[in-house]
Amino acid sequence: MASEAASLADVRERLARARSQSARTMRLTNQLLSHAMVIHRAEAQPAQALDLRALVREVLVEVLAAPQFAAMDLSFEDALPEPAPTILGDPVSLREALRNLLENAVQHGGANVGVTVTLALVSADSIALRVSDTGPGLAEEERLRVLERFRASGATGGSGLGLAIVAEVAQAHDAELTIDTAASGGLAVTVTFPGASPAPQGGPSRRDALLLLAAAPLVLGAALPGAARADATLTIWSATDAQIIAPILDAFRDAHPDISFRYRDFDTQALYSAVLASGPGGAAPDVVISPALDLQVQLVNEGLARPLPRRAVQAESAANWRGELFGFTLEPEVIVLNPAAFAALPRPRSHAGLADLIRDNPAVFAGRLGTYDIRRSGIGYLLSAQAATLGPDHARLTEIMGHTGTQLFETTADMVRAVAEGEILLATGVLGSYAAALVSADERAEILLLEDYNLAVPRTAFISRDATQPEAAARFIEFLLAPAGQAALARAPGLAPLTGPDWLSSTERASLLTLQPGPGMLLWQDRMKRQGFLADWVRSITP
Repeated sequence: MASEAASLADVRERLARARSQSARTMRLTNQLLSHAMVIHRAEAQPAQALDLRALVREVLVEVLAAPQFAAMDLSFEDALPEPAPTILGDPVSLREALRNLLENAVQHGGANVGVTVTLALVSADSIALRVSDTGPGLAEEERLRVLERFRASGATGGSGLGLAIVAEVAQAHDAELTIDTAASGGLAVTVTFPGASPAPQGGPSRRDALLLLAAAPLVLGAALPGAARADATLTIWSATDAQIIAPILDAFRDAHPDISFRYRDFDTQALYSAVLASGPGGAAPDVVISPALDLQVQLVNEGLARPLPRRAVQAESAANWRGELFGFTLEPEVIVLNPAAFAALPRPRSHAGLADLIRDNPAVFAGRLGTYDIRRSGIGYLLSAQAATLGPDHARLTEIMGHTGTQLFETTADMVRAVAEGEILLATGVLGSYAAALVSADERAEILLLEDYNLAVPRTAFISRDATQPEAAARFIEFLLAPAGQAALARAPGLAPLTGPDWLSSTERASLLTLQPGPGMLLWQDRMKRQGFLADWVRSITP
């Protein structure tokens, strides 16, 4: 192609045409696959009760992060009641239909098109999903034709499959599909689904009930010697060891002797499942605490949190998401190593250097490396997924660790113990707050931070939507953010204030990349994305 060009400008023009044609071909291929998938799932996939509101929110968050939608002016109008009726359907097909509606709006309305996604009740149990845009619209005589395969409208280069896919999904769900003109003059597509039943609110599923039974409650405060009578018992569900957080609870009790605690300690995944299963019809926490930031954001996004009253100066200035989710610590990830084993080995200075060290010393490290089992550890999954976004070093390190031989752990304590006892020589991606507390009492293990970057995680808290003590919960979170609470966190072994642990050097502090709560965290909780990432990780770490 380049050899036939008459000039450099001609080369650029031909390359641009080739790229455009390649993009169209890829889009057509993807839509053909999507169309075939939708037809197959309509015939083979049993319907399930779905929360359409949650599904739409997940798709919108995913779309906002995609480059092709970057300039789109997107708004979401949710007119559904609480609790919203569920629909019977296939979540994969529904996600594909909504994404095709949004792609269609951008394809025919331009990159800067305004798009409004609306959910509303049409009858007592029927839900309408409407996507309208500010584009050029569609002539009435064209509206039936665009529902046929390969019938694109206008000259915008569409494949003619987008609305055909939507029509297939609507038919598979016994839904009514209408195309009309939006108030803006653009196109409006509405899919009206028959309802299934009110969304479940109450008791947990059998599986989640087992999780709840496994987490025995710990009541703190009520039995303290000389403690004042408690007027409120605050229920806290937390992925924080009880002995680690006890000094913080004691400090709060000193300031609020009228409040006692019922404290349940979960691991991160079990906590997430338990909160999802909780509700006004069964056990529910007042406050939820976890370092698994993505899981916390997911719970808040599901509508399971309530805002903190905007009365505290400290809360106004604290990093938070939507006034509902609040980070109150800053905890870096670290490497834990066995100093005796490293007496003859150099300390790595970067992720690439760590990978090289392991690769160049296979006999030393064979079977004696450790990391979180991210299939079971929420904090492990968070750190691994976020590291994967920073470049190829994490994937390379994981693959080399897998080929060398790596043991998988569910908790920080187990990894530190294994390093100290010489079972493994090095553990990566370890939550540094816990590790520091354990290493300080055992000279057989040592903490190392790399120089290129180290992720740092805020431990976050929110008030449960179903809290029975919302005022006491608000006072507790305000305390965590206030100077008194931050001072208590700075003194507590195993935790740290928002400024980070005091054992960090200035160089180490400068290397921290702090994760922030927000919609970006939801991308890694998408079911298909999560499954794909975990499958790739398993192939790398267990070759």
